[in-house]
Amino acid sequence: MASNLVRLGIPSIAVLIALVFVAGVYASERRASGVARARRNATLAALGMGGFMGFIAALALSGLLAHFDLRPPPLMLWMIGRRIMVIA
Repeated sequence: MASNLVRLGIPSIAVLIALVFVAGVYASERRASGVARARRNATLAALGMGGFMGFIAALALSGLLAHFDLRPPPLMLWMIGRRIMVIA
């Protein structure tokens, strides 16, 4: 059984990284295009990160990502797909 530090700490780090990403989008857009566009793009970034993290959380909570007996494991397919999305 995982400790509370693991169960709460790892998701907290993911949320913190997402918040830093959204803050970075806001700061860079504010300098480049102004406050109105920065708010719009930061909101879109927050919605996108929330949707992405929610989708992955739903997959993990359903147990789909824990099927390591399948070849290839679904977790590996997710990791490869995420890297392809970053490159594209």
